[in-house]
Amino acid sequence: MQINFGLPRQKWDRFTMAASVWGLALTANLPLISTAVAQNEPMEEMNSVSELADVRPSDWAYSALQGLADRYGCLLAYPDGTYKGNQALTRYQFAAGVDACLNAIQTQIASAVSEISSQDLQQMQRLQEEFAAELATMRARVDGLEVRTAELEGQQFSATTKLVGTAIFSVTDAWGDGTDMEPSFQERVRLLFNSSFTGNDLLISFIQVGNSDLFNLPGETGEGTLTSQVLGDTDNEVALAMAYVFPLSEQLKVSLVTNTGVLSFFTPTVNPYFDDLDDGTTSISTFAQHNPIYRLGAGAALALNYKVSDSLTLTGGYSASEGPTPEPGKGLFNGNYAAIGQLTWKPAEPFAIGLTYINSYFGTGDFAYGFGTDLSYVGTDVANTLNGLRDNFPVVANSYGVQTALALNPKVALSGWVGLTKARLIGLGDADIWTYAVGLALPDLGKQGNLGGLIVGSAPTLRGLDVPGSPSFNHDWAYHVEGFYKYQATDHISVTPGLIWLPAPNQDQDNPDVFMGTLRTTLSF
Repeated sequence: MQINFGLPRQKWDRFTMAASVWGLALTANLPLISTAVAQNEPMEEMNSVSELADVRPSDWAYSALQGLADRYGCLLAYPDGTYKGNQALTRYQFAAGVDACLNAIQTQIASAVSEISSQDLQQMQRLQEEFAAELATMRARVDGLEVRTAELEGQQFSATTKLVGTAIFSVTDAWGDGTDMEPSFQERVRLLFNSSFTGNDLLISFIQVGNSDLFNLPGETGEGTLTSQVLGDTDNEVALAMAYVFPLSEQLKVSLVTNTGVLSFFTPTVNPYFDDLDDGTTSISTFAQHNPIYRLGAGAALALNYKVSDSLTLTGGYSASEGPTPEPGKGLFNGNYAAIGQLTWKPAEPFAIGLTYINSYFGTGDFAYGFGTDLSYVGTDVANTLNGLRDNFPVVANSYGVQTALALNPKVALSGWVGLTKARLIGLGDADIWTYAVGLALPDLGKQGNLGGLIVGSAPTLRGLDVPGSPSFNHDWAYHVEGFYKYQATDHISVTPGLIWLPAPNQDQDNPDVFMGTLRTTLSF
């Protein structure tokens, strides 16, 4: 059998590889050790060609594959039981396979010289010479990779830790009668040192610094707050936090957070395209990130995520914003806290729904959708201050949420939520706060990595207040309309222009409309 060594410098497939190696085996009349080529996936030996799920007797290389399996026992397949015969091979990959076979033949020559003719030896020599250049190039590449790997290992500061982070720079302005705001340029930087000691756990050391102060909108409302402003004003002093996530079993995962342990860190918020933990790579506002009830509380936290089945996850968590403070009336169990329970159901990849309950307590003056602070990160000032009554009474709150997401296709996805907080001003009366939203996400809009987004809803709005004296307040819905377009300029740089419209600032439609425009640049590394 003559083999054509004048192979074109193009990609072959694995069927051609099998036929050629089979031809070589017949010519040399020697058992082969391997026909493996340079692949990224591990290969497994098959005893019979009938075990291959994607090979049929009608395939043109079937007899070659059958011979490699039955006569030589050197048929290799992928772990899923497929051969992928039409998968392309470069000359380098073919050369690697041929080299392995020839090395095996040369090993046999010493004990079977009488079975090898001079013509066979000449043919094997010609085959080695044909691919000598490719083999030399491959060896040079391997040597180069070894040098680079050694350099990286020598330069890294830890074998178990990886540094990731984001740097956000944003220019923002607001327009509207009574809006006393000048254009601003703000920045916030996050650094995360992610360490793993077992391969399944994760220790996160979190550092944040910035000057992203909240806006001064009419009524000191928290509407329109940007994601970069969440815990973003540190006066350029470093803020620290740590978290450790590890599995207790295949079904149970534990999360421990030393401080600023937000509920959305360990709870699925069912808003996959808009929620990035305020990291500056998706929506521009905090309202669009997720159901605002997740912002009721934060601090030292413990959470459990139990995977009941492939589609059902149960989450339970507890956070204490005054957990690190060993003073009477504070600490882990005698101060402000939030306890969450959620059932997340994802029966199929395109659909998910979450049912959430949160019980929380806030000392006098502390109630707010502010991640354990008294700041208004989302919602009206009327809702965050309970019409000014929070400053004189502690508050216990029960919050209920329903979140859902549906991917119509890879390019279009919907999401939404409804949230109700029933707050009791201890010793005074009750209040009801409502919020809802519907979002439209357009991933890879224009190019891969881009994201278009539109969200319409109402930020947390005080709708009911049952206290003595029947204090008056406006009941109008605090509508929020937001559109943004994230352009992924490079793998590490995105530019996001966005616009927010507030038709009824501070839940009063008599207030002039407020328009906010921002241009955000995010550097991720």
